[in-house]
Amino acid sequence: MTEQRYHRPMDLAPHGIAVVRGRRLVFVNSAAARMLGARKPAELVGASIRRWVQPRDLRKMLQQVCALRAGEGAVQLGAVRIVRQDGTVAEVELAGTIMRFQRQPAVCLILRDVSRPVAADLLLHRRDASVMVAEIAAGIAHEIRNPLTAVRGFAQYLHEINPQYARYYRLMLDESDKINHTVSELLALAAAVPHWAEVVDIAEVAAAAVADVQPVAARQQVAVQLTSPAQPVAVDGNWAHLHQVILNVLHNALDALPEGGRIAVSAAASADGFALVEVSDSGPGGDSASPCGDAAEGETSEMGVPWLNATDQPRGFGLLVSFHMVQLYGGTMQIRTQLHRGTCVRIRLPAAGQWDRI
Repeated sequence: MTEQRYHRPMDLAPHGIAVVRGRRLVFVNSAAARMLGARKPAELVGASIRRWVQPRDLRKMLQQVCALRAGEGAVQLGAVRIVRQDGTVAEVELAGTIMRFQRQPAVCLILRDVSRPVAADLLLHRRDASVMVAEIAAGIAHEIRNPLTAVRGFAQYLHEINPQYARYYRLMLDESDKINHTVSELLALAAAVPHWAEVVDIAEVAAAAVADVQPVAARQQVAVQLTSPAQPVAVDGNWAHLHQVILNVLHNALDALPEGGRIAVSAAASADGFALVEVSDSGPGGDSASPCGDAAEGETSEMGVPWLNATDQPRGFGLLVSFHMVQLYGGTMQIRTQLHRGTCVRIRLPAAGQWDRI
């Protein structure tokens, strides 16, 4: 069989096939090129395998390749982690055998991407955990709300018939309302259970959330600036969930700016197949919105915990609910803050149809 005749079936094979000679790739089929993040196989020919295999897996792989060259026939090389051209890491299972390529001995590697099943299992585990958390939150919320309704009702009645102690009854009503707000946040956490996702323009969702907080921002003399692209930024998600996420983040930013300031909101599509939403505020004592850059010295990154602001007072479950909702759709949420320099919240969601990139 001539080289052209066996190149064609190798290129059409569903699994990745790479031929290595002297630690360099001399042939890569289309499936292997996709695994490595290349646009076409020709981009990879001549490259060293050191470029693609993570260092901790490289030694084991080279030892097994040496065993192949020693004449041990086909060998199952096991799973190794490879680094794609875009910097993302994938896990592949390798099998290898000795062959002659271009009339010289070479090692033929068969690659099977096992990252997608792992990601699917992880997403399923996340959703199971989400359902459990939601059930607990709903149970706690209802156990609190039922007696709270009775307490508030009697406090309201006494406030109306006994004006002598109106100040104390007003305090009881205000504190009851605070508890009721916390219960509402618990119920929001319970409501954040997996839904069938639809394609949502996250830039449009961000614009709607900004419009909702504009009256409060105007009263506090806070300028809210929105930057969004001309084209839609499509993600798979639930519109109401994602709107609540951004709304919670904006309310948290407004809480940090009782005497005025600036909030910057942006939505954009990244080159690696994700959508980014960033909300940054000028923070106590700041004079400009803090950029969502890398964490600097003195900054913290909190994900999925009840938020503490600059006065060390908890802001309730708002951002915990947001983190939980973002996780449902395969995303991440990072919070970075530095005293007197503001806070930045970065939400990263897979673009529509990209959940296998989690």
